[in-house]
Amino acid sequence: MPPHGFAQSLSAVGLMPLPDQQAGLSAAFTPAHLKGMVIDPVHPFKLDFLIHRGDEVLTDDQKRAAYPALIKYFLASLAIPDTDQWVNLSPSDRVKCPLIS
Repeated sequence: MPPHGFAQSLSAVGLMPLPDQQAGLSAAFTPAHLKGMVIDPVHPFKLDFLIHRGDEVLTDDQKRAAYPALIKYFLASLAIPDTDQWVNLSPSDRVKCPLIS
């Protein structure tokens, strides 16, 4: 179990700015993501997914782990009805989803 800590202690060792200072921007980063898909007109359930590799260079083993996860996330989003999906735009938005609760 990791030790407990406070943000102030991270400031003291230079890992975070002091509370009265603005945090700087991190470097731009594009993760691997689905770019598109090709549907076979003869076999409509045969799908080929187009994956953008992103900025990080992955080994073949890492690709075999990461890329199927992207496809599973996409397919899971198709399985959830639109009425049960939302975007939390502010902390005051409290939405109950019967699938999650």
